[in-house]
Amino acid sequence: KCNYYIYKNWGEGLMSFGDAIKSGFNNYVNFNGRASRSEYNYWVLFIILLSTFALILDPIDFYTGEGGMLSNILSLALILPGVAVMIRRFHDINKSGWNYFWSLTIVGVFPVLYWLVFKAGDNGGNSYGVDPLSNSSPLPSNQSEDIPLSTGARESSDEPESINENESEKPE
Repeated sequence: KCNYYIYKNWGEGLMSFGDAIKSGFNNYVNFNGRASRSEYNYWVLFIILLSTFALILDPIDFYTGEGGMLSNILSLALILPGVAVMIRRFHDINKSGWNYFWSLTIVGVFPVLYWLVFKAGDNGGNSYGVDPLSNSSPLPSNQSEDIPLSTGARESSDEPESINENESEKPE
């Protein structure tokens, strides 16, 4: 039963690679809110690919220590968005970004790796914000839940949407 549940929900709610990169750069120094597991994993993949490409273009000469300037520039440019995505990923599982410092201990590396890479985010909202993969945007506190369907916003429910808005009136 457990394996069926894991495989059944494996592909639901994934952010695409391009969307994850856009989100990482759009939230360059945004340490509030949440980042989904797919956003974090794609961001890490992007950093690995970019670093590999930089080392191929500008390899480090290990005898003289020269070269690698492109990698250094990339590291400096991407450190803030990387930390921001990591902190928002901790927020997605309802943990503070300060939990990263557990990785400085020998034993703490394993839970931090699990939390960041493997643990699914909280469904719905948590104390750090709304689910980043939800299709509905959060409503302001002064707006009611009764939104007309003509605005394009929908209330999330399990019932199918009615084609006829007023079902009590039947044409004769």
